[in-house]
Amino acid sequence: MKALTLVRGVLLGIVILCPRAALADELGITSPKPVVKTHPRRAVFLVGASALALATSWDWGTTSALVHRGGSEVGSRWATGPYPTNRQITLFSSVNFAPQATGFYVSERSQHKFVRWSGRALMGWAIASHIVAGFRNHQLCRPTGVCFGPGNPNPFIPN
Repeated sequence: MKALTLVRGVLLGIVILCPRAALADELGITSPKPVVKTHPRRAVFLVGASALALATSWDWGTTSALVHRGGSEVGSRWATGPYPTNRQITLFSSVNFAPQATGFYVSERSQHKFVRWSGRALMGWAIASHIVAGFRNHQLCRPTGVCFGPGNPNPFIPN
């Protein structure tokens, strides 16, 4: 009995759905297209990563110039010490840059708008902090050879 009821239900479903499918074909109605996953916003990522690389390079260069002219690095005693070498500056900055760029890439791949904008805000903050650090280093140690810092508290006496 149960099998006969199941067969009747299936046949009734076919009888009802087949004319509707034929009518849909005649009217040109198609099924909805599948949702395409979003790809990284390549232009946004390239601009952001390039700006981060430029700001980080500016910070590296001014830090190196500051150290070579007798200044000292105050905020990175835990990482490279007060008088880092060029190798230490490059290594620490590269280790710092790689995760920032990778995190920005991953956030740009997200389908969620708030994740993308959070990644962009974090990238903007990182760029701004590198630019500010670079300008502070540049102001502390001008190309004239005059450096401010613990080794030279008087800015009017060159090292």
